[in-house]
Amino acid sequence: MRVFYRSLAGSGEPEEPADGAPGVTLLPIPGVRREDPADRPLKGAALEQALAGLSLSRDRFGLQDVVLLAQSPFWAPLGASLRERFGWRTVYDCLDAHEAFSTNRAGVLEDAERAAASSAELVVATSEPLRRRMA
Repeated sequence: MRVFYRSLAGSGEPEEPADGAPGVTLLPIPGVRREDPADRPLKGAALEQALAGLSLSRDRFGLQDVVLLAQSPFWAPLGASLRERFGWRTVYDCLDAHEAFSTNRAGVLEDAERAAASSAELVVATSEPLRRRMA
């Protein structure tokens, strides 16, 4: 098993795939900056750039049977697009009540999280209240 951890444009992040921890490759996702995933879903030109970059990574690393672990509703459109193109699967990890953060927009996140959970093959949660919400 290989692990690829997303790397987003920002200070100190690699521009090319790089070794992280043993067995982990940092994989830059074009079109996405470190500050982007907070309060909206990935869409438009940024989504297209991310898809193109991951398509190149798929070819470069021979990625076939892939499971994406998404921990933010931001990634739902990317997961759905990758499932459609390549048959990749998504696990949505509900690790926070994202709308509780003052820097996030609650209404946008509720819709995005609903989409993330409904399009994922598996949904997990870090607490019983979050599990109930995801059910």
